[in-house]
Amino acid sequence: YGALQTKSITPSALYSKILERTEQGEKTSVIVDDVDQIFSDPILIKIIEGILEEGTISRTTKNNMQDETRIPVNVCGWFSGVPEDLTDKIKSGLLSRCLTLTLVYTNEQHKQIINHVSNNMGKGGNLDNEGSIREFYQELLSIQEGTHKIQPITSYNIPEEFKKEINDFLNPLLSHIFNKYNLSFIRSVEDFYRIMCASCFLNLFSRKIENGNIFLEREDLELAKRLIHRDISTKAVILSILDRYGSSKISQMLKAYEEKREAKIKQQKQAQENKDKGVIRI
Repeated sequence: YGALQTKSITPSALYSKILERTEQGEKTSVIVDDVDQIFSDPILIKIIEGILEEGTISRTTKNNMQDETRIPVNVCGWFSGVPEDLTDKIKSGLLSRCLTLTLVYTNEQHKQIINHVSNNMGKGGNLDNEGSIREFYQELLSIQEGTHKIQPITSYNIPEEFKKEINDFLNPLLSHIFNKYNLSFIRSVEDFYRIMCASCFLNLFSRKIENGNIFLEREDLELAKRLIHRDISTKAVILSILDRYGSSKISQMLKAYEEKREAKIKQQKQAQENKDKGVIRI
């Protein structure tokens, strides 16, 4: 909502656009499809860190440069680029404030993409699925804005046993990064709960709701486990590569990591299928 899409923007322009939309009561989605320029500007990085970390943007008056006002903003961000854009400038700040996802195509997937693009040339776009997704999210928004027959979701019921399970799951993952790089990834705990609650909200039509309080289910917990495990593991690999080689080998090594991860998932999936079929490997 309120997409602010850009490849290049100055700190003052980003600040002004977000502030203007906030004062008008609008939401903003900052979409950057080439992060090279963003990651090269330390002031831009700081502005984005403040938005993602605290949900605020600072305003300093002209009369008194010491008079700083923190203004709450409703902003989310989506940033994409190539592995070489990942540098030391982001590893201690912005990296921990984002959920990371690396995409590495295999040779077969690359062929499939080429065939798909070629085969659909001249056929026009099919917006049925895209339209359905837009309608679904618009309905969710109407619930939270109080214009739907379902009352807004105001709280989440999280079973106490989930919290203990989350602690046992996250501590080993985060301790490794803390001990090796002296970086506190406490935000990953918050991200875990965000994903879990988002999963529950996206499935609210099949969730128990009482007086605006929605009840989480194990499906939400397991999804958050999978996504956060991948996120933390990817960040650990990025930190390790930057620490040893800088950004010169990050593309090559991230590709090797992702291929190894995909092969492991494929092997585990095949093992589970064999188990379900009663196949015994000799």
